[in-house]
Amino acid sequence: MKINPKYKDRIITLPGAQVLDNIKEATERDLKVLIYALSEPDPTAEMIAGALGITKDDVKASLLFWKERGAISVTGLRAAPDRKAPAKAESKTEKTKEEPKIQLELISYGIPTYTNQEVKIKLEKNKELRPLIDDCNDILGRILNYHESGVIIVLYDYLKL
Repeated sequence: MKINPKYKDRIITLPGAQVLDNIKEATERDLKVLIYALSEPDPTAEMIAGALGITKDDVKASLLFWKERGAISVTGLRAAPDRKAPAKAESKTEKTKEEPKIQLELISYGIPTYTNQEVKIKLEKNKELRPLIDDCNDILGRILNYHESGVIIVLYDYLKL
């Protein structure tokens, strides 16, 4: 079976090895939180909780789950809620404090990643890259998206392959 993604305007990059190594232990909520958190540029626990219909403590527990497994690094995350105890629903009458933004990043091991705009600029500036990407398109029998083109550019430009 061959499955090809249908990209429109956004791509979500997940840490493959860490997700696959822990997928049996991860809950549905953990997976949803990871996907949503990595799809937003500046997520907050409140934003994620609202989008997924869960509590902020549930969001924090899921983020800590992935942090402990080396899939993400997280800054701005306060207390570590107990994963086994169900989180209490927040009272709507409670005053909501300003929630700090949660900074997420994939563990990158020093290899750069390029945004769509950076890929476009690199393709315009380096005339050797366009034929390389075209050859990759021909070999694969499809058009590479910006993320995939960025990986090829990293191999060529950064790793000098």
